[in-house]
Parts: sequence; structure tokens; C-alpha cells
Amino acid sequence: MPFIEITTREAIPDEKKAALAQALSDTLLNIEIGGPTDAACTRDWAWFRVISAGDWAIGGRFDETYRRGRTLCLARIIAPEGFMNAELKLRAIADVTADIRAALEISPADDGTGIWVHLTEIPEGQWGAAGEPTPLLSLIEGMGGTVSDKRLDEINAHFAGADKLRKDYGIPR
Repeated sequence: MPFIEITTREAIPDEKKAALAQALSDTLLNIEIGGPTDAACTRDWAWFRVISAGDWAIGGRFDETYRRGRTLCLARIIAPEGFMNAELKLRAIADVTADIRAALEISPADDGTGIWVHLTEIPEGQWGAAGEPTPLLSLIEGMGGTVSDKRLDEINAHFAGADKLRKDYGIPR
């Protein structure tokens, strides 16, 4: 379900872009709900953007001084708060990086430090479709797939803890 934005410094050829889109979809849906379902695939979006070298500074410079031959790619995963626990976040970062390296055929000599994966979580109540906020548990139910009882318990505990902080201390605001 998460959305993912892929930003690169050079355009990705269509064939590689298609392979990367499929790999990212499979990876993230496996992490979140145990694999793709038709319902989940309708909500699984990816955007590909190119920022030209003239608009991408590294170390304050637009030349190759700090690029050092690296492939430059920023993957931003946008997911509902609570969807991924710490273990799943680490897995998402590692697996998305591996998908990018494989699809773009990045040389093993490239140390990968030009590939960044950021996970942005959208707070409950700030995520919606069709004009209505969509609670995470409703979203999970609507996607099908398999989310373990343990994982559902973790999600419920996450929101119970957030509710307690809000009630007792007024945070997060």
C-alpha cells in the first residue's frame, strides 16, 4: 500500500523502470501484507522523477567533485503511521535498496552511498481516499493479504500508546 517516489539524476530506461516498479511493488506488498492482492495493487503507486544534474547539487556543487561515480537515487516510501514496525522498516530500506541496485544494474564497485531510502509515515487521520480519512486497520482489511495477529496486536498497541500520550500529556499535538 505504501506509495513510493523514485528520484534519480538520469532518466531510467522504460524497460528498467518497469522492472523496478514491479520489484518495488512486490517487495513492499510482501513486507506489508504478505504479497500482492488485486485490492492492494489498486492502492500501490510509484512515481518516477528525474532531477537533472543542473538542479542536483552534491556538497554544494553541481559538478562531479562529490558524486564520485556513484548512482544517485532517492526512494521515498510513504506509508501510514504504524504500518511497519522497526524490523519491517529496516527490511524495507534494505530490500528497496537491493531492488534499485538490481534493476539499475549498479556495479558492485559502486558503494551504494548515493542510494538513499527514506520512510515517511503519515499520521493516523491524515491519510485518506475518496474524501474520507482511512484508518490503518480499515486499510489493511480492504487490501486482503495476510497480516499476522501478532502484527495486528503491535499496531493496536502503537495506537493505544499514542492515544495515552495524547490524553496524558497532550502530545503529539
